[in-house]
Amino acid sequence: TNGSVAPGTYTGNGNRDIDFRGKTLSVLSEQGPFLTILDCGGSALEPHRAFLLRSGEPVGTLIDGFSIMNGYVNSASGGGAIVCENASVTVRHCVLSGNAAGQGGAISCFNGSLSISDTLVSGNAAAIGGALYLESVQLTLKNATIAGNSATANGGGIYARSCRPSCQVLNTTITGNSAGSAGGGVVVDAGAPPAAVAG
Repeated sequence: TNGSVAPGTYTGNGNRDIDFRGKTLSVLSEQGPFLTILDCGGSALEPHRAFLLRSGEPVGTLIDGFSIMNGYVNSASGGGAIVCENASVTVRHCVLSGNAAGQGGAISCFNGSLSISDTLVSGNAAAIGGALYLESVQLTLKNATIAGNSATANGGGIYARSCRPSCQVLNTTITGNSAGSAGGGVVVDAGAPPAAVAG
């Protein structure tokens, strides 16, 4: 199933907290991220994110060509813009900025595969993994920029726990991220993972 989205700024119900419910969906913008904006309008009083993929969504699931901003989920939750759990997802040609969560200010992914390409992830914040929080994930990160994200604890850019050995980071810039404790850019933790919290 494919969906093509016309240019515009999309807000409110029906344009956020979009649950793929285990289906193979391709959601593509017609004219790219600078003209197609998902403004989640999340806050501490009213948390919202853009996409939920936590029902076994298979390879072929695609989010392509959006700016996603102002996602917010509380400190016990992961993925300010996108959360994936037990799923396989590709994110490409996107801009993820100004999102916040407990884990993974922009994206949290647990027990699946995540491919990010030709994407800017900037100005996001979390306790752990200012941009990305990855746990038991097969990651491909290609032609991406992870910049200006922050974590109050570990992994200002990326926090990766128990990731699979086939993870690849190719032609990617990780710069200007900060952490309150360890790993302003990247933390790779091979220890036993904690219980996943998807929110």
